[in-house]
Amino acid sequence: MRIKMSLRLAGLLGLLLLAMAGCGRASTATNTTKSVQLPRGETLYVLDGYAGTAATQRILAFQPGKGTSALLTLPVGVTSYDHTTLYAASAAAGHTTIAVINTRTGGTLRSITLAGSYETTGPGYGASTISPDGKWLALRQSGTTGGTTTIALLDTQAGRLANTVSLLGDFELDAISPDGQVLYLIENLHDVAHHYYVKAYDVASATLGDWVIVDKTEIENPKMQGTPLTRQMAPDGSVAYTLYINAAQNSAFIHVLPLVGSANDARFARCVDLPVGSAGSLLKYYTLALAPDGSHLYATNAALGVSNVVDLHGPDVLSDNLTSTAHFTAAGDTALAWDFYGGAALAAGSGMLYVAGAHGIVALHTPDMQMKDVYLAGGTFTGLALSGDGRTLYAVDPANGIVPLNLATGKAGAALRGPAATPWGVAWVAE
Repeated sequence: MRIKMSLRLAGLLGLLLLAMAGCGRASTATNTTKSVQLPRGETLYVLDGYAGTAATQRILAFQPGKGTSALLTLPVGVTSYDHTTLYAASAAAGHTTIAVINTRTGGTLRSITLAGSYETTGPGYGASTISPDGKWLALRQSGTTGGTTTIALLDTQAGRLANTVSLLGDFELDAISPDGQVLYLIENLHDVAHHYYVKAYDVASATLGDWVIVDKTEIENPKMQGTPLTRQMAPDGSVAYTLYINAAQNSAFIHVLPLVGSANDARFARCVDLPVGSAGSLLKYYTLALAPDGSHLYATNAALGVSNVVDLHGPDVLSDNLTSTAHFTAAGDTALAWDFYGGAALAAGSGMLYVAGAHGIVALHTPDMQMKDVYLAGGTFTGLALSGDGRTLYAVDPANGIVPLNLATGKAGAALRGPAATPWGVAWVAE
């Protein structure tokens, strides 16, 4: 596979302000007003503690416009796809307790205790992975140095350890099949170029496939290298779409990995190469957004001024290709201190994609991926999220709070400080 993989979370941008020729209408600075009506009855779950550690970060739930007190304070962890259940690990004295938490009430539904040290947070995706319904949670034991890797597979609904996997070599978790029967693993090769393989482990037979999962068009060189930047999952958990970058080689690609079928079926994936510029340092400003119907994937980098569309075909990943690329004028394309936490939001009903940047929020029209406007020009944001009704865009600024933007009028309300001291992004919105 050309220059590819190595290990989560997102980077930032240095974005745009345009004066575009043939890329939509000119950008407009949004006036801030206190008269923007906030959505009623919805709760924002905000990741607080930008630049902190997993130990100091937390998720705070609050309702916009209803005071600054948190309704709930939750630990960071992984959640089921519908965000109703959170799984958080705490390790002490050689044991780890996994708390299964109801995110609406904050109550602990059950807990599971394991021997060893495990975590549900951390950089990349290598420490934990979960099935769509949250039933199957796989955790990698900390402290692997290249000798043996231990993975615990939990049945969170039954509240028990279902399986312990022990493998020779240095492996990290990549993903899990929806039924919990196949683990997709990253095998670190520890060579000078930091290459690694993607492999499949069959839980029922306790066997690791001796083949490498590769792009069928690049079988000759299956070793991959790079860093996963951000990820989207098919709603049913059938496919993982991970955007990898390699700043040193100035390359970026989307790794499309099907997760259905048996371990014997897991032989091929798809790598879709993305356009790059002259500076590898700007690759970390790539974002991903997935159409709700799973038909298209949008990869945008406002620092580079490029937007891409990948036409998706479900498990038939060999047909997934970059179908269109559009360019818009980028400005302020220098690396900044901020990192993204959800740097793009897709309003499917209006066909608009909103991307955070160093100089505002870019609005792109998805049918042609042309830029139509810039909101909150001059602002720097680390995360974007849409309200439940799709009418309000929440733009997160760790220094100043969360700015609500009325998408119909283009007007922004006063920043919501809420209970978060340094908000990083909106983890999810609940109505």
